[in-house]
Amino acid sequence: MTKGDLLPSIQATLKYLDGTLVDLTDATTVVFHLKQENGDVVISAGTAYVNSSAGAGIVQYDWQEGDTEVEGVCYAEFVVTFNGGTSGELTFPAKGDFEIRFRKRLDT
Repeated sequence: MTKGDLLPSIQATLKYLDGTLVDLTDATTVVFHLKQENGDVVISAGTAYVNSSAGAGIVQYDWQEGDTEVEGVCYAEFVVTFNGGTSGELTFPAKGDFEIRFRKRLDT
């Protein structure tokens, strides 16, 4: 992405380690976190939402003003809170890193 851009929104398909999709039917909240490579927190608790059908495991975060005013590598995660039959939190990605690179705008 380019520094300052608010589109496109960030979408992710959440999967367990074995590759199966996360059923978000019983999810009560989905929160988006973004941290710079140096450890500085950019977004500590952005509200994300379930996109499409809950069984597809697709979540989305819509950038807010100021969210993308960084440069360089950032790491993102989605934290899902479940209620009902299963309770607790799960953090995704389950393995590896969800890396977002913000490049400097050429007009600045």
